[in-house]
Amino acid sequence: MIVMLDQNLTHELVPDLNAHGNEHGLEFIPFPVYPHHGALDPEVVQIAQRNNAVAILTGDKSDFAAKKLYFGLLLRAGVSAAVIREYHLEVTSPELQLARVTPHLQRMANELRSATEPLQITFRKERMQVRGLQEIIEEMEL
Repeated sequence: MIVMLDQNLTHELVPDLNAHGNEHGLEFIPFPVYPHHGALDPEVVQIAQRNNAVAILTGDKSDFAAKKLYFGLLLRAGVSAAVIREYHLEVTSPELQLARVTPHLQRMANELRSATEPLQITFRKERMQVRGLQEIIEEMEL
């Protein structure tokens, strides 16, 4: 299963993520070099689809936080979102991002493999949370 890194994550993470994720059936790929400053949300989803990605991994919580339109795009495309949560005053580094994700790669693979709909997978300090994107969209409508 292919997981594409979002444009806000360094390509340097790919070898380490694959070293830990390949044994669980996950292949991490970098976001392709983009001709201008950044891809818009619909373009990111289209790029994920073209690369046969089942999920997009991002380190920018604002990418997915309370964005009903973006969730809708992901849902229609059949692509899950994986978010590395960072906390106020926390220094972000590739090492910290790897430390958040790698302990949960087996569970991430199992959740993606058994999913009947796109998910939001959130990596926090010591845990991983999984929710259906449809459920999140419905909550936003309340």
